[in-house]
Amino acid sequence: MRSRLKSISVAIVLLFLGSASLVLPLPIQVAAIAQTSLDATAAKRKEANQLLEQGNQQLRTNTQASLQSFQRALVIFQEIKDRNGEGQAFKNLGNAAYVLKNYIQSIKYQEQALMIARETKDVDLEGRALNNLGNAHKGLKATAKATEFYQQALVIARKNQNRKLEGLILNNLAQLFIEKEDAAKTIEYLQQLLPVVRELKDQEVESTALANLSDTYVSLSEYQKAIEAGQQALVIGRKLKNSYAERLSLDALTRAYSSLSNPQKTVEFGQQSLTAARQSKNQFLEGRALALLADAYVSLANSNEEYQKAIQIAQQALATARETKNSNIEGIALDVLTRAYSSLRNPRKTAEFGQQSLTVARQIKSKFLEGRALAFLADAYYSLANSNEEYQKSIQLAQQALAIARETKSSNIEGIALDVLTRAYSSLRNPRKTVEFGQQSLTVARQIKSKFLEGRALAFLADAYYSLANSNEEYQKSIQLAQQALATARETKSSDIEGIALYTISKAFNKLEEYEKAIKFVEQYLFIAKESKDLQSQIWALDLLGEIHGQIGGHGKEAEEAIQEGLRLAQQLQDYSLQVQLLITSSKNAQLGDDYKEAIALAQQAFALAQKHKIYGSELAPVIQLADLYSDLSAYQEIADLSQQLLKLGKETDNSLVTSVGWIFLALAQFGQAKQQEMLVSSQQVLATAKTLKNPLLEAVGLGLLSVGYANTDNYEQALALSQQGLSISDKIDDSDVESVLLQIQGWSKSFCPQY
Repeated sequence: MRSRLKSISVAIVLLFLGSASLVLPLPIQVAAIAQTSLDATAAKRKEANQLLEQGNQQLRTNTQASLQSFQRALVIFQEIKDRNGEGQAFKNLGNAAYVLKNYIQSIKYQEQALMIARETKDVDLEGRALNNLGNAHKGLKATAKATEFYQQALVIARKNQNRKLEGLILNNLAQLFIEKEDAAKTIEYLQQLLPVVRELKDQEVESTALANLSDTYVSLSEYQKAIEAGQQALVIGRKLKNSYAERLSLDALTRAYSSLSNPQKTVEFGQQSLTAARQSKNQFLEGRALALLADAYVSLANSNEEYQKAIQIAQQALATARETKNSNIEGIALDVLTRAYSSLRNPRKTAEFGQQSLTVARQIKSKFLEGRALAFLADAYYSLANSNEEYQKSIQLAQQALAIARETKSSNIEGIALDVLTRAYSSLRNPRKTVEFGQQSLTVARQIKSKFLEGRALAFLADAYYSLANSNEEYQKSIQLAQQALATARETKSSDIEGIALYTISKAFNKLEEYEKAIKFVEQYLFIAKESKDLQSQIWALDLLGEIHGQIGGHGKEAEEAIQEGLRLAQQLQDYSLQVQLLITSSKNAQLGDDYKEAIALAQQAFALAQKHKIYGSELAPVIQLADLYSDLSAYQEIADLSQQLLKLGKETDNSLVTSVGWIFLALAQFGQAKQQEMLVSSQQVLATAKTLKNPLLEAVGLGLLSVGYANTDNYEQALALSQQGLSISDKIDDSDVESVLLQIQGWSKSFCPQY
């Protein structure tokens, strides 16, 4: 029994000992199980981290795949209860949603990341989540919210001396304000960013920041600062092959030099900018480079070929601008085309592009381009003008340009506008207005150091003073101004201005009866006209030469030769207006020689020519000459007959101006025939027509005729009152001839008026 018990005990002991490996080391088994669990968690964490890394790589090429990687990582982190990893996954999911422009979802993910970061006190994650919330709100155009999140992130980055994160946030703030077009804030954050990226030796971001800084300085018109930053950006950008920094800095440098009116540097950087823009297929920058290059080339142009080159580039810029719907570039291109065609003396093309330029300038609210378009349009319309109404249109445009030029303090535009006003009033034969604007034009031309405009202002001032001159001293003043114009014209090699100056000097010496000097200067004018093959100027010179010789005894042959040569050229040009002028000069020469038969025949020939070719403006000059001839002969009936022809012509052509001149001559004929009552009736017709036409010049003449009529009927008080009304009108219209006649009438009336 004992042995059995013993054997059983032994068996139990042996059994116990045999199972020692299962029963005795229980703590070791638990540790092993725990270790297995830890290994599994580590593996999962590793897998999740690998998914995060994989997702970050996919984010550059396949956002949807990266989103799936981040979601799988999130599940794993949540499964293993890794809050930090979970926060990172939420942050990365937010980044993927941001790339997909799902800004609302991005915000939700980043808010989860932010909550976890604050729970786990992970300041790096907190700062990045706040930065990413700024990005998402920027995507939603919620600028204030974006700024708020960026600023919170910036505080954390600086507190923890996280320079890399600080640089990222400052760059984002700068980009935010670039998009907002807040130049001051952009510069503030870029200037804070630069020392950070330089400390980090991140030249990629440095070059981009400098390029953006240069671009922003251009928008603030701080061109030297823009050039300094742009040059630095360009050096680093080329070293790193950072095409963005390179093309942005080249664009900024081109614009800066263009704004500084440095066309050589504009061309240098504009060509490089154009190449970079085309390499990157950036049509916006390509269009701008083309436009600024065209602008520089038109500023540098000195020949037709160079202007044509500017036009070709501007046309390319215009096409690109319209394709990309960029009105600012379109405005520059149209401005260049307007200026180029103006320089090529093509007023029709100038007007065509000037109108388009004006429209775009007003659309983009560019007062500078609007003023310049108006100035060049005014100049084009002046060149095309053939009537008083067309000259008035040119004047209206120039006045608008002048107002804008003075508002924007643009002396160049002011100079063009004043130049047009001077020339337009000269063409309208308003010497007082010509002097008014000519003096201003001269002042501005000297301010902007434009010798060409200075010379032209002097030339037209000289001509205006010649027209106003009533004494030898005043003719001498006209000569002095014309000689200054002549010197400037020769310095600038401007044959047009030289011709005007020589013509005025010759006319003035003719009035001073210094005929040798007059002939000397008109022959110089004729030589220049022949050199430039300007037939019209040749005709004017020959007409004046014929007039001068006609006043010198024994020079009839020379006078006739000059007139006949002028007529030949005028016929070649088919310029009937100049033919009429030459015939009148020939008539006056015959009148000086007391050959009234020939003088009348020539004046009648001029009148017939004007009527035949319907030059309703030139027909008045021969009529006035005929009236003067008939007046010398006291042939008042012939003057009356002339007036009837004019009245008939005015009715046939529905030309009230011609009709009114007919009434004027009828009144003068009736005065000579002592038909006082009839004269009063005809004078009333002149006055009535003047009021219908709203023509102050005619009204002043009508009042003058009535004054003469009433004075001739011994009604001196009425005559005086009417002459004073006429003088009041003549003061407003600045017509010295009318004023002179009316003053004579007033003096005559006063001498007979009892109260005087």
